Amino acid sequence: METQAVIVTSTYPSRKDALRAGEQAVNLHLAACAQVSSRITSIYRWEEKVCTENEYQLNLKTIKEKETELVAFIKKDHPYKVAEIVSIPLSLVSPEYLSWMTEVTQ
Repeated sequence: METQAVIVTSTYPSRKDALRAGEQAVNLHLAACAQVSSRITSIYRWEEKVCTENEYQLNLKTIKEKETELVAFIKKDHPYKVAEIVSIPLSLVSPEYLSWMTEVTQ
């Protein structure tokens, strides 16, 4: 079976929370790398009202075989009651990068 790469993304209320989650995911070999965005503005509906909040996006690059475990990790310690967790399959990843991702997530 061919290895597939995915990006699992989530948002956090603070840069500190996003960095902590990213570092833990990499340390636990659940993700090959983590990228934390600068501050973004999110607009969403919550409990019957439209909210505008500052957040930080965390992108975790991993292989499909680690996706379920990575999602469970995010859910376990996420500070939000309902965490945004989205997985995006990657249709093109250089063979060298995919090999590295596979190696560091084992």
